[in-house]
Amino acid sequence: TVLQRFDNRISVDFSGTFPDYYKTTTNDKYDFGRCDLVVDGAGITATIGVVPYADTAAGDAAGWLFDFDISQNADAQKALGDANASFRLVNATWGTVLGETDFYFVTNEQAIYAEQHGPGDCFVNQGKETRASVGVFSRGKLLTPKECPPVTVWQYRSVPMQDPGNAIVLTSSYSPGDPIAVDTSQPGNFALTFTAAVAGTVPPAGYPPKSYGTFMNPPWVTNAPAISLRILPNDEDFSQYYVYPIAKEPVGNRALTFDVVYAKVLRTYYLLYPAMNKIIDLSSEAAVKPFAQQILDATDMKMWMTTHYMPRTRDMSQSRRTLLRAWCHKVLRAR
Repeated sequence: TVLQRFDNRISVDFSGTFPDYYKTTTNDKYDFGRCDLVVDGAGITATIGVVPYADTAAGDAAGWLFDFDISQNADAQKALGDANASFRLVNATWGTVLGETDFYFVTNEQAIYAEQHGPGDCFVNQGKETRASVGVFSRGKLLTPKECPPVTVWQYRSVPMQDPGNAIVLTSSYSPGDPIAVDTSQPGNFALTFTAAVAGTVPPAGYPPKSYGTFMNPPWVTNAPAISLRILPNDEDFSQYYVYPIAKEPVGNRALTFDVVYAKVLRTYYLLYPAMNKIIDLSSEAAVKPFAQQILDATDMKMWMTTHYMPRTRDMSQSRRTLLRAWCHKVLRAR
């Protein structure tokens, strides 16, 4: 929930707040009872208003933006006179279902990719190389590095799902806007989360959870600040397969056969995505060769943000993409 105050108007964006009820074709919101927006401050709790979230049609029509007039709400005015006032969503049965935290972390790099053994502070985000960082808000104010207390950056290993990792500290002295650095020696999927605390404040109770097995479940996976990091495997040197290994776009030599490309690259997608084989049998050299140019086009990083980029999962590492493209260049030169 994102909330702002404009004088006597409390404006709230509930577009990502309430769960959908998937048992109907209309995709209604799941009705779990009355929810009130309240504010705590100046020693009192004041009700701002009832949130009519179960009226899906009205919510859709309003874009899930709700305005509450507090011009005649003396208790709300009093509570909001407290500089440390905070908001909550309170359910009649379940109590507080959302509460304002002391610090709110924001980033433009929520799903990033790194290359194994690559620089730990350079990632691919939306197809472009970039640094990753977070900003920190408190009570709606974006904090400067001088105003923000030290931030702790936590990391979880999220795979394998049957045995994910526990939270480890990457740094306990992160400052807003600084580039985040990670260890890229091991490939896999990781989740980053953040906490900050000053005297008199604490992170949410039990946060961050010790295990990713807990973090991936509500309420953390739905409400906690997180960056999803994927480190792609580059654990093998393929330079022996290139005519000029230092070329920006290498061409395969005689050693780069289809069997090599299949074993190192295509077999993964042949096994995991059998629907693709109805278009191209990735295990067959005769079937793949005619598509060499299309493969080059689809694996061009310029296509990353389009639906034409392959693989759709964006999980082919730089070394394996280079190997596949080198084989395609070899095929095209031989025509």
